[in-house]
Amino acid sequence: MAIKRTLFAVLTLTALLWSGETLAQIHPLQDTSPTTLNSGGVGNAQVGWQFTCNSSSVVVTELGCWWLDSNTNSKTLTLFDFTTQVILAQVTTTPGTGWIWISLSSPVSLVNGHDYVVVGFTSTVSYYYDCALTSPSPWMPTGTIQYVGERTCTSCTANTFPSSTYPQVCQYGVVDIGYTTNLDCGNGTLDSGETCDDGVANGSTDCGCQLTCDYSPAASSCGDPTDDDCTDPDTCDGSGACETNDEPDGTTCLNDGLFCTGTESCDTGVCTSPGDPCDPFTEICDEVSSSCILTCGNGTHEGAEQCDDGNQTDYDGCSSICTIEDGWICDHEGDAGPDECEEICGDGLVVGDEDCDDGNSISDDGCTDCFIDDGWECDDGEPSECTEGGSDGDSDVDSDSDSDSDSDHNSLTTDSCICRPMGNSRLGSLIGVILTLI
Repeated sequence: MAIKRTLFAVLTLTALLWSGETLAQIHPLQDTSPTTLNSGGVGNAQVGWQFTCNSSSVVVTELGCWWLDSNTNSKTLTLFDFTTQVILAQVTTTPGTGWIWISLSSPVSLVNGHDYVVVGFTSTVSYYYDCALTSPSPWMPTGTIQYVGERTCTSCTANTFPSSTYPQVCQYGVVDIGYTTNLDCGNGTLDSGETCDDGVANGSTDCGCQLTCDYSPAASSCGDPTDDDCTDPDTCDGSGACETNDEPDGTTCLNDGLFCTGTESCDTGVCTSPGDPCDPFTEICDEVSSSCILTCGNGTHEGAEQCDDGNQTDYDGCSSICTIEDGWICDHEGDAGPDECEEICGDGLVVGDEDCDDGNSISDDGCTDCFIDDGWECDDGEPSECTEGGSDGDSDVDSDSDSDSDSDHNSLTTDSCICRPMGNSRLGSLIGVILTLI
């Protein structure tokens, strides 16, 4: 048996070296010897470990056990696919002192992220060991192979899948696998059998390239572990990226039951309140009645109102939604109302009772104090443009007098324009005014 095992190992190593890969034999339990031997137990029992493969470069080449007891009956070691419960490899041996390793005639390649079970079967009552999988004991290896729990069955055969789970139980002996893996992982070069290799950066991120030169399996936890109304824990995508798992936008969340804060909903992973559902210009929110109470037009300046003149009429300075209209100014004292609004004369806007607004406060230019001067006409523009020639409204003066007056006035105006001031412009203007009055 020893000769066959040695020959197989040599042939396997030669084949692997020929392929250009540097490999080594690894035993996850590190050849650690079990302790605390106890007597008793049952016959026809199968006990072993469930484990996860965390690399794409694992090839199982051996099955082994430490099974020291007073019975020298043979033990059957089996490697199962955890999902399909199919036997992947099986060997039979008679344990002795220390670990016994049996090479497989056909090595088994494991799939990254898949679970497997390695167990040992005995048909007779044997001694057992206290060696439950409890971190950080040596029965909890980490890295390429991760043992995660104990599997067992009683009154079964060597080919029965151990479906029962005992997280803290004593087992008959210790069963393990021997496997090969790529030793070039971590050199920063993507070698055969590696999914990735970031050199010294391997294992530095949740989802990036791990110490096994594989990305963390899909659905592995990463990033933000928060699980609330709007987010689920982030998970790896299996290709090195951490995916953010948010609830769909619009999902109702953390509803506080308050009417005046509105119905909260998710927005890009954040629970967001739309705020006061009432119109800030016309209503106030009443939490007692869970309603919006109309305030615009009640004559009291409150909330976000710019004004409140006691009505909801437009074009009187304070609009129907209690905002100050263009061309008006509204005054109030404190929050007592109602507001009083008046037109802003001289702003170029014709509003309210204004006949005109030429955008200035100059008198006798056609539009004085926003009313049309006698003898002028003003258009509807904003600002108003005024021209002489309108009716002055003096019906007591006859047309001849008006004609003579106008003639005299025009003649006087014309004569006055003959004299033009010279030199100092202010002095010239004064002289011009005096000549006009003569």
